Amino acid sequence: MEKGQRKYGLKTMGSIISLCAAMLLCGCARHYTAFQYDNSDDYPSEGLYRIVDRKGRIGYADKEGKTAIHPRFAFGYPFEGGRAKVTDSGQQKEVPGSGGEYHYWESDGWYYIDRNGNRLPDYRLLRSIRYAYRGDSIMVTDGADKEQCAGIHEHIILPLLTELAHTLGGSEEAERMANEAGYSDVRYYLDMPGTAADSQQAGNTWITVDILSFDSGNPDFKRCLNVIKEKDYHAVEWVSEAPEQCLVLIEGGELVVVWCSLFHDGKEAVQKVRKILEPLTVDSPKYKEQTEGH
Repeated sequence: MEKGQRKYGLKTMGSIISLCAAMLLCGCARHYTAFQYDNSDDYPSEGLYRIVDRKGRIGYADKEGKTAIHPRFAFGYPFEGGRAKVTDSGQQKEVPGSGGEYHYWESDGWYYIDRNGNRLPDYRLLRSIRYAYRGDSIMVTDGADKEQCAGIHEHIILPLLTELAHTLGGSEEAERMANEAGYSDVRYYLDMPGTAADSQQAGNTWITVDILSFDSGNPDFKRCLNVIKEKDYHAVEWVSEAPEQCLVLIEGGELVVVWCSLFHDGKEAVQKVRKILEPLTVDSPKYKEQTEGH
């Protein structure tokens, strides 16, 4: 009898353990609920929708409800183009004048993840073009046509150099830099996570970076470099109608021009651009695969 009881007890204990394990798994699944967006469950985007745990952290699940990325983010946007913008910290703030009905997320730590939850580079290279300007001649070397590059030179670069010359105390320096010595330009179009004050579904910051190299020995260019070096970076006072900020800095003896519209201050923009300048100058298949593939 005692032996039978022990045997029954072992069977019962095994059943209880199995039952508890199943309940635990089921209970964990129930801890994750659909993220509420626009007064309803979040919609699937590229096969994944947002979920939240009891602490309000955001994760992602597939259409069958299987957890794809366990909740661990303070805020997260839907997947788009194979990636989602997320952050580990931030604040939810009320949209002014909405009476508490609408809110937005604010964070200084946005970044991208892939469908497995892995962190991606802080930017995506959309495309790049290369050209050189000599006198009145445009020489295209990569990714663009002459008409496009001539437009960039006439409507963007030359006016910028003229403004720089006037601002930094020159008179005819910009014209000499561009027209006499010429320059080479590598223009990058980048897509980066937005900074603060993003709306719930808005999101990214598109910036353009021009890296200008001038012929060596150009005294006007050297003078320009020295003035900007002393200031860390220079914010160009562009026309009031322009939607973008224009920031100029020096890296490796080259003039780097950053065009952006959504940064809250120039220092933040410069810090972000400096962070990505090194890989931008590496034209390797591996680099292009890593950036253009996301």
